[in-house]
Amino acid sequence: MAFELLASVAAVVCLCPDDLIDSAILHFIDCKPALACVIKGHSKKVDLNFITGRLWFEAGCLMSSYRAEYVKSKCNLADGPSRNNLEVMHQLGAREVEWRFPHFS
Repeated sequence: MAFELLASVAAVVCLCPDDLIDSAILHFIDCKPALACVIKGHSKKVDLNFITGRLWFEAGCLMSSYRAEYVKSKCNLADGPSRNNLEVMHQLGAREVEWRFPHFS
């Protein structure tokens, strides 16, 4: 579950934060425990609270709205790239962006 949450924060902080300014984001998550953590905004696990807090902080600073919903893994567009399969992404015209590792200070 932590990796699902880290991927959420990494997408916002590292990949294309400039593209997210004043945008409305619908985030599809295929891990129900991670989704619950994002929706509630907290977890019983302290480390997950830091990750979730950073996600909501970034969403509040950058976006006009942010919402997360569940999607089955086989329907999740991120599932292929997480397994190093970019075929569908290329068909959809997705673009690759430079990775910038987030600072969690």
